[in-house]
Amino acid sequence: MRLALAMAGVLAAATASGAGLPMPSPDPLGYPVPPILLQALSYFTLTLHFLAMNLTVGSVVIYLWLTITRKQYDDRLARYLRDLLPLSTSYLITFGIPPLLFVQVLYGQMFYSSSILLGFPWILVIPLVVFLYGAFYYQKLVKNPEHPGVLLLSVLAAMALLSVGFFFVNNITLSVSPEKWMGLYAKSPGGQNLNMDDPTLFARWLLILAPGFTVAGVAILFRGVMMLKWGLTEEGRHNHRIAVNAAVLGMLLEAVAGIWILSAMPDDLRSHVTSAGLAKLLLGLGTAMASVGLVLVFLGRYKASWAYPLMASLAFFLALAPLVALRDVVRIEQLRPHFSLENVPVHAQWCMAGLFAVFLVAGLVFLLALHMMVVPKLIAGRRAELRESA
Repeated sequence: MRLALAMAGVLAAATASGAGLPMPSPDPLGYPVPPILLQALSYFTLTLHFLAMNLTVGSVVIYLWLTITRKQYDDRLARYLRDLLPLSTSYLITFGIPPLLFVQVLYGQMFYSSSILLGFPWILVIPLVVFLYGAFYYQKLVKNPEHPGVLLLSVLAAMALLSVGFFFVNNITLSVSPEKWMGLYAKSPGGQNLNMDDPTLFARWLLILAPGFTVAGVAILFRGVMMLKWGLTEEGRHNHRIAVNAAVLGMLLEAVAGIWILSAMPDDLRSHVTSAGLAKLLLGLGTAMASVGLVLVFLGRYKASWAYPLMASLAFFLALAPLVALRDVVRIEQLRPHFSLENVPVHAQWCMAGLFAVFLVAGLVFLLALHMMVVPKLIAGRRAELRESA
C-alpha cells in the first residue's frame, strides 16, 4: 500500500511538472487487422448484446409489475416473460463476450486502466451475473413462483442486473477520462473507484436501459399475435395494449436520456455530435429507424400477423446499430487528445481473421437453424397447455 501511494505521488508530480498524462502504451503487437474491421465487428456484436440486454431488462421489470398488479390475463403474460428471462440472459452473456474482447483490442490500455481503478465493483460483475442467471432459472422452474420469497429473489436479480449495467457504464466513462486516473489512484490504489463525478454517467446508464421497455414490448407483441391466432381475442388485445405502452415508454425514456446526455456534455463534444457529418448521420438514422419501429408496433395492434413484430424487430435493430457506432464516435473524440487508432501499427493476421469470420457466421447460422427447429415446438407445447387450462 505504501509503495502504491509512493508511486502515485511520483506519477502525480511528473504530471504536474508537465510530463503529461501517464498514458500506457498500446499493445506492441499492434492490431491483427485494420481497425475499421475490428470496429465493424465490435458494432455488430455489441448491437446483438444490447438487444439481448434490453430484452432482459425490459422483461424482468414488466414481469415484476405484472406480478404485483395481477390484473386479468397478466398471470399468463408474466409466465411468458418469466420463461423468457433465462434464454435472454444466456444471449446477453454470450453476445457480451465478443464486444468486450474487441474493446480490449482497440482500446486495451485505457480499458485495463479503468478496470483496475474500479477494482472491486468491476470484479463484482461476475458473481452478480452468476446470481441473476441462477435466480432467473430458479423462478422459472419453481412450482410456486408467486411465493413472496421468489418475488423477492426476482427483485434482487433485477437489482443485480441494473448494477452490472451501472458498473459497465462507470468503466466505459472512466476509460475515456485519463485525466482523472491519477487522482483516483492516489485516493484508492486498491480500486473501489466509481466515476460518480461524470455529468453524463446516469444519463448514459438510462440510455442503455431505456430501450428495454421497447424491445420487451415487441416480444409481448409476438405473444399477442399468438393469442389472436389461437382465438383468444381479448387476451391478445390486452397483450398488444401492454406492448404499445411499453414501446412508447421506452422511446420516451430514450429521448429523455439523449437530451440529458447532450446537455451534460462539454460544449466542444456536444458541438461535434450535433454538427459533425458522420455523427449527425448516425444520430439521424438511429432516430428515424426507431420511429419506424414504433409506427410498426402501433400498426401491429390487434392484428394476427407476424409481419409487424418481425419488421419492428428489424427496425429496432437498425435503429440501435447506428447509435452503437455513434457511441464509438464520441469515444474517439474524447480520446483524441491522448490516443488515436491511426497511431497503432497494423500487423495483419488474415488467416486468423478469416477463421474468426467463418466461425462467427457458422455460429449465427447454427443459432438461426436451432430456433427454427425449437420455437415451433415450444409454441405447440404452450398452445396445448392453454387448451388444457381452458
